[in-house]
Amino acid sequence: QRGEISDSRSSQFLSLLKIIIEDKSPLELIDNFYSIQEILLIKDLHIAKLEYKNFGQIKIQTINKKLITFQDFKLENQLTYLKLFFESKESKNLLIDFKSIDLRHKNKIAIGYI
Repeated sequence: QRGEISDSRSSQFLSLLKIIIEDKSPLELIDNFYSIQEILLIKDLHIAKLEYKNFGQIKIQTINKKLITFQDFKLENQLTYLKLFFESKESKNLLIDFKSIDLRHKNKIAIGYI
């Protein structure tokens, strides 16, 4: 909330967003965080952990342990596809018991199941 970075394992920090970044400042991903969270809220998914890899991969883990993977240079398009999918009738059945969503494939969404 105050923009402070904490490495504490104290129980008071357990509900905070965990950001893991290779060679970037955590503050550089704040805009991405808000853009992604806005779309995930369509399906009541809340980000618990955001991980950024050197090769541009953005991995999201939700509070209920769902994994969602993006590619940073395609993020805007991937969020558009995800929003359209989440708002579609098909998503209701396709997201039953899903474990992961991978948006790094061109114009496709890969869904992994338990």
